[in-house]
Amino acid sequence: MSDDELSTAGSVPPVQPAALERARQAVRAAADAEAAAEAEAAGRRSSRRRRRAAYGALAAAVAAGVTVAVVLTGGDPEPPAQARPEPSPVTRTGPLPDGGAASCAFAYSRETLAERAFAFDGTVTDIGAGSVTFDVHEWFRGGEEPAVTVAMADGAALADETSEWGPVYEVGTRLLVSGEPRWGGGPLDDPIVWTCGFTRYYDGTTAAFWRDVLG
Repeated sequence: MSDDELSTAGSVPPVQPAALERARQAVRAAADAEAAAEAEAAGRRSSRRRRRAAYGALAAAVAAGVTVAVVLTGGDPEPPAQARPEPSPVTRTGPLPDGGAASCAFAYSRETLAERAFAFDGTVTDIGAGSVTFDVHEWFRGGEEPAVTVAMADGAALADETSEWGPVYEVGTRLLVSGEPRWGGGPLDDPIVWTCGFTRYYDGTTAAFWRDVLG
């Protein structure tokens, strides 16, 4: 190799400033990315440590609460109370009570029932001062209108003071009702209800009996 060729081979072109700056920036970016990755990993490790510590504290608190409950009650914690079922309403049957106020001229029987001027199966819809209005389900005798108002003591007045039932009837009570006109005349001329067994709580068997006797 000649001296000129050796001189050319040994010469290195100078580094441009712009290329050098780009190299520095690339090195810094790589270092920053590595630092960010390490910080993120450290954060995840710290978060996991915090969660484990929180779970441990919660478990300790629960255990302490159970221990306190056992100590205070003197035994195992009682299971939650179950709701008690509401008792079913008892259906009344038989004659309508009169509170002992009625003086019965006739005992209730097939023969005396057959003598009543009016009789019907109805449900109480309104209670007034000394009168009661019924929706009539069936007339056995004396009328044919879908509703009727009759003279009748209110349910509270007929109740026995020692009874736990309260009023002997109220709006919505279904009764078998019979009676007479107060001063004579047509069956529903100032109609007044008879008690003493002649007015009763509704049941299908008694309704069939009244239908047979009064029809």
